[in-house]
Amino acid sequence: MSESTLSRRSLIGTGLAAGAAVGTVAALQGGLTRSALAAVNAKPLVATASDLEILNFALGLEQMESAFYSQVLGAHQEHGFLSGRFLPLTQDLAAAEATHVQTLQATITAAGGTPVMAGTYKFPYEVFVSTTGYSWFAWTLEEIGIGAYLGAIGKIKNPALRKATASIYGSETRHAAILRSLGSFTFAPRYFESALTVAQVKELTAPYIA
Repeated sequence: MSESTLSRRSLIGTGLAAGAAVGTVAALQGGLTRSALAAVNAKPLVATASDLEILNFALGLEQMESAFYSQVLGAHQEHGFLSGRFLPLTQDLAAAEATHVQTLQATITAAGGTPVMAGTYKFPYEVFVSTTGYSWFAWTLEEIGIGAYLGAIGKIKNPALRKATASIYGSETRHAAILRSLGSFTFAPRYFESALTVAQVKELTAPYIA
């Protein structure tokens, strides 16, 4: 297994314990992603079985991320632990991930496929009571998504779907950078991103699927 994969696993295991101060947060914008996928859905869509499989795999990841942010916001309503910029940022992230889910579902349906159902997830307790635990775990989820998209985009045969999926990849990298900013860490810790295989993504996300 690659060094980058081990690094991601290490972050998931140890990141919750890291101390962080809230830094400057950039605004999220999801309009370009919505426009790209809306353009795909507006035309007759031809997708191969492998394209649909990739889109459904991406949908599964987006459903996990969407559920995570939704649960964090629910925990905040009970405990009020999201202070300062954490609350508006999390609301923006939740809206972006929900939009990714909806547009991927619409795209898969337009291509004649059946969107996968969302699963049941189990996230660490710390993410619902600590801004440090929350922001670091959120970042690691986004990192997994980034690696997954990078590994899959080149395998998509339909050019329009490839372009639309790349737009989500770009959004995910922005999410990761913003979450890193919460801990006052450099926005771009690497010169190049590393792709993940399906097997690696499944291994990294397995602990959080009930």
